[in-house]
Amino acid sequence: MFSKAFQFLKEAYGPKSIELAETMENLARVSSLQDSHEKAIDTYNEVLLLKTEYYGKVDHRLAETLINIGRMKKNQGKIEEAMKYYVEAAKLTKLFLGEW
Repeated sequence: MFSKAFQFLKEAYGPKSIELAETMENLARVSSLQDSHEKAIDTYNEVLLLKTEYYGKVDHRLAETLINIGRMKKNQGKIEEAMKYYVEAAKLTKLFLGEW
């Protein structure tokens, strides 16, 4: 069922659309809730690529996806890897919000 809906969205919006990225991000969340962390990470990485193509490399909207990847890495016990994603998300957020 999900694959048919996903294919429909891909055809309707295009394979590199932000709408597709948002749908994929939701599917990654479902995977994470099912403890399919590796599948979630793979999907979040695809989302990150789509968002980067759409928004550019320096945009605060990438931060949420980076945090989600970090969370999956943390859940796998890969704390140092998780920190890299959290730090990158913090940098992007700081660029957007500026100094507090």
